[in-house]
Amino acid sequence: MNGEHHESGEGDWCDHSDSGFRTLDGLSREEILRALAGLDERLRADSEDAYSLLARGMLHSRLGDDRRATEDFTRVIELEPDNAEALENRAAARSDLGELLLAREDYDALIRLEPDNAVALYSRGACLAKLGDLDGAVGDLDQAIALEPDDPIPYYNRGCTHAEMGDPRRALEDFDRAIALAPTNPTFHHYRGMAHRELGELDKAVSDFDTALRLEPLSNPSRNARAVARVMQGEYDEALADFDAVLALDLDNADALSGRGVARSAFGNYEDGISDFTSATRRIGRRKRESAKGPVCTSMTMALGGSEVHGEKMNREMRRWENIKCGMVMGGWLGMACLGRKPGLGWTRPVAAGRA
Repeated sequence: MNGEHHESGEGDWCDHSDSGFRTLDGLSREEILRALAGLDERLRADSEDAYSLLARGMLHSRLGDDRRATEDFTRVIELEPDNAEALENRAAARSDLGELLLAREDYDALIRLEPDNAVALYSRGACLAKLGDLDGAVGDLDQAIALEPDDPIPYYNRGCTHAEMGDPRRALEDFDRAIALAPTNPTFHHYRGMAHRELGELDKAVSDFDTALRLEPLSNPSRNARAVARVMQGEYDEALADFDAVLALDLDNADALSGRGVARSAFGNYEDGISDFTSATRRIGRRKRESAKGPVCTSMTMALGGSEVHGEKMNREMRRWENIKCGMVMGGWLGMACLGRKPGLGWTRPVAAGRA
């Protein structure tokens, strides 16, 4: 898998990895475009050339055009209903498009054709996890591991799923196994660090985030996650340095702004803390998301400031909070961190599939 994290925040729980049949690693964009031109010419001569349709679909997918890829894979399946590779690739493309129910149908059809296909099983498991069927996901991943015990991806996916089920200890066991099989994968170290952090094992969490950053130095999610762990340890200087480094690469990173607000408030720098929380809330607004967490933390920071003016602002912010009535999208740790408590860090459902 490519080891990519989410670009914002510190990486949601979790980036489940699906099939890697479509990657065509090693081809440049220019080579792909030349190949597409050749396939277009062949298909003008024979529109029912299933091999060329499949190849063209894979190239479209490599370019990130999953809609056109899906159209080509669908045409192959119309010509050859039992074409397992076309089913596999269409399922993955549909998953990337967010068409998860259709993707699951393709994986179901593929597994009926090839019940011992471990890749199809762990790919369907990733799809089921994104649909919220965590028990079904674990069942598929257990089967995939039984079939291919030396493949790290199903261990990683099962670890993510256990984490989402609220069992970070079992998640940690799976991430350990994935790392034993693929020790240079930064994603595995990142999410093992998240599991350690959830368990309160902060030194181990920081160590894993350190490793992830050595393997992928520009990983903002790992740097942000390490900063959060350092806030929880009370190491505010180090946390500030990490948050600043995240923001140097991504000025609009609302999670890093919020975290820096916590760290600044811990030093008594309440005005800058308020500024960071306010900026974070505005950036979330630009993404057309409502946020309770910005107003809540602004209010808490104002309260910690202790002045009468801040108290008046706090009351205003709390009334604003009462009017918002929405989910806390900035992460469950932040409000408690403002109060100086060590929070539990929740796991969120996957929003994108990684590629093997």
